[in-house]
Amino acid sequence: MLSSKEISMLIEATGTSVYMTLASTLMAYVIGLPIGILLVVCAPGGLKPKAVLYKILDFIVNITRSIPFLILMLLATPLARLVTGKSYILKIGSEKVRMEVESILRVIDSSNLNSQETKDYVGKNEVAQCVLKTARPITYDVVKDNAGTSRFVIVDDYEIAGGGIVTDQLPETPAKNENVVWHDGKVSKQETQAVLGQSGLVVWFTGLS
Repeated sequence: MLSSKEISMLIEATGTSVYMTLASTLMAYVIGLPIGILLVVCAPGGLKPKAVLYKILDFIVNITRSIPFLILMLLATPLARLVTGKSYILKIGSEKVRMEVESILRVIDSSNLNSQETKDYVGKNEVAQCVLKTARPITYDVVKDNAGTSRFVIVDDYEIAGGGIVTDQLPETPAKNENVVWHDGKVSKQETQAVLGQSGLVVWFTGLS
């Protein structure tokens, strides 16, 4: 079953597709039909052949035939959105790692500076304060320490979905490994050191840590 968020995104994408189809069809009739009729009339063997006008119109049509669709794509397609829980690629310095938006603390619409604290995605013209969770530890700097190495880019399916700066570091949560279990011994650490006459040292070479 689809979640309510996925259904909402599906409805929005369907509406955008219908809008693009209807708008491109309307532009084809309003602009393309008169030019097409003129080309037929002025073509060699047409009702009123005009070679120069025909070549000019033919050249213009070949150059501009895809411009209306590109304009519609830019107007109708929003910028890539950052959605909580979705997996992205984070690029910062020489690091490249999988990450997800764990939470969105605040979203500001840059067009009117309105702030919201209850959104679960970052959309077009919006700036957000987010908590990002990476798949593994990475090397970075906080912006107050080094602005240059605090900048990052977020990639979604080979396209840039956003960018930002690291403003703070959250306390690390100790990892819990169920395969490593502590066992209490009957001989204390101090007693072992007294018997051996030396301090103990353990070095682990394992894939569990």
